[in-house]
Amino acid sequence: MFNDLQKRKVEFFAILYIVALFSPFLLKSFSQEWAAFGGTLIWLLASIAYFFAYLQVVSKLPGADRYFVTWSISTYFPQRLFKAALFFAIVMLWLLSSVVYEAIFG
Repeated sequence: MFNDLQKRKVEFFAILYIVALFSPFLLKSFSQEWAAFGGTLIWLLASIAYFFAYLQVVSKLPGADRYFVTWSISTYFPQRLFKAALFFAIVMLWLLSSVVYEAIFG
């Protein structure tokens, strides 16, 4: 399991990730287009960054604990957010690729 320092690190990255998820709503006050494209791009980058930051913290744990805090049943919020970050990264990458495809071939 996480020690106190690792737990604080993971929780800090989780807070930054949540702030990044709310950033499109702030961009919406400037421009609808920037909120759509910029928000999607920010969500993609934040998801990838959180995913790798969580894995970096987990990599310092013993082998059995590594699997437990990464892929087992989630009860800890940063652990659930880790799984959601992977899903969001895939979805945002798909959305951005479809926008690029429309811009080029549409």
